[in-house]
Amino acid sequence: AAFRAERRRQRAATLIQRQWYAFLIRRRYCAILDGTRVIQVWYSGFLLQRRFVRMRKDIVALQRVVRGHLARARVAQMLTERMLEEERFRINNCRFREAADIALLNADGHGVAAI
Repeated sequence: AAFRAERRRQRAATLIQRQWYAFLIRRRYCAILDGTRVIQVWYSGFLLQRRFVRMRKDIVALQRVVRGHLARARVAQMLTERMLEEERFRINNCRFREAADIALLNADGHGVAAI
């Protein structure tokens, strides 16, 4: 009976010890898990930040290209307007000269300007 009681006590002690070890292992595993979660969150944040920086650089480059296009378009528009203005002025000038020539012809009768 004493032998059986001793064996029962040993089994109980072993069980308690195993439960304690299981608890410690579980606690360590949870700590490691939390650590890896923190690392995962940090790393995903880091990757997102890097991706954001890359995207921002791309956006800035695109903006630069678009600004260049807009500036070139503006210059082209200004040149076109200037050319049209010059053409309009030339046409008006020609009309003015023609009108002046006709007036001189009518005044002189021979087409020679009497100045």
